[in-house]
Amino acid sequence: MSAGADTPKVLFVDDEENVLRALRRLFRREPWALGFATSGEEALRRFEAEGPFDVVVADQRMPGMTGVELLRRLKTLHPECVRIVLSGYTDVNAVIEAVNEGAIFKFLTKPWDDEVLRATVAEAVDAVTLRRRCEVLRVRVEAQNAELAAINRCLEETIRQGLEARSAGLARAVLEAAPVALVAVGEDGKVALANRAARERLGDGAALGRAWGEAPGPVAGASPVEAPGWRGTVYRIGEG
Repeated sequence: MSAGADTPKVLFVDDEENVLRALRRLFRREPWALGFATSGEEALRRFEAEGPFDVVVADQRMPGMTGVELLRRLKTLHPECVRIVLSGYTDVNAVIEAVNEGAIFKFLTKPWDDEVLRATVAEAVDAVTLRRRCEVLRVRVEAQNAELAAINRCLEETIRQGLEARSAGLARAVLEAAPVALVAVGEDGKVALANRAARERLGDGAALGRAWGEAPGPVAGASPVEAPGWRGTVYRIGEG
């Protein structure tokens, strides 16, 4: 049995070869990958060797592991697998108990009605297909949400930088127009801006990029002033 990644896989388990042949004939035209096993133990081995099956249809009365026991094991090992049991009337109590435990999706009695069995398996396959589509959509939505969050962060940062640049530009204009000598020192301790009055008083000491502490002239009397929008310190140079 070979199947593509998206092809539903259905496994039929029955210890009677003639039953498996009948099931093969019944489902041969379906666009699914069909597998067949003659015991619960073989079914588990096929799961290990070929990967999980999406739907398992198991006979109840088999030597060794019964169908209900197999499906209970699969509920633990592969809970996403849709589990269906075929049962004789004498096994109804055991099957009902398994249904109540959630180990079985549906059960059908033997001998089965072809149309009912075909419709039941098709319903199980449809449930698997829908679940896969929902998972794809969930992953896609999560990726889109992450992308949207990144875009929002980028937009917020761009707006923040724009506002800071605008605020800094306004602060520069105000400092330059001030009638008193003002020097703006950045957070790194270097002169970032000196207005015309400060340049006239300090000369080279007000050169951009120069350490404020190295500036010559009357900086000892400099006093900090409030300068909203400026990230650093603005000093007013007093009369010498």
